[in-house]
Amino acid sequence: LKSRHYSVEFFLNSKNDSDIIKFLYNLLQKAKLKPYLYKDKRFNSIRIRIYSIEFYNFVMKFNNIFPNSKFSKLYFSKGLG
Repeated sequence: LKSRHYSVEFFLNSKNDSDIIKFLYNLLQKAKLKPYLYKDKRFNSIRIRIYSIEFYNFVMKFNNIFPNSKFSKLYFSKGLG
C-alpha cells in the first residue's frame, strides 16, 4: 500500500486552540510530514491531516506502548482508499 492511504488526523477547536494549531503545524512541517489544514466552520474546528505510513505506524506503536496515556486517547484514523 502507498503511504497516502494511511492518515493521522488531529481535530482542534479553531477559536480556542489557535496557538496549538500553529505549533503542531510548524512541528509537523519541520518533520517533513506535509500537514494539510481543513477548516470546518459548522463546528469551529480545524483538522490537521498527515498522509504517512511511517507516522501512522509510529502513532500506533506509541499507542500500544502507552495505552492509558492522554496522548493515546486522541483519535487517529486510517483510510484504505
